[in-house]
Amino acid sequence: MDGEWNGTYYVLAFDSTHDAIFAERELALFSPIALPTPREISASCGLSLRLQPRRVKEAAARLEAAPIGRFYLYRMEGERPSLEAARSGKARL
Repeated sequence: MDGEWNGTYYVLAFDSTHDAIFAERELALFSPIALPTPREISASCGLSLRLQPRRVKEAAARLEAAPIGRFYLYRMEGERPSLEAARSGKARL
């Protein structure tokens, strides 16, 4: 991994695997990395996306406009998660 992935990073967690996979496709241009949800984050389906810090606001805004269920954005510093945002999302038709 390059230096941009070291230190502080962001993780998107989801209530369902379907939402995690949908988000991975929706955020493809942000180069998310799919990974098991860190064990320090208890509310999740088990699959999360790791995002580059410099693009996290843009990526979160894109998900807010997408037809996706609830998601949680965590700032990770070492092994300590900090909930930055939680969105209820929009219903899919």
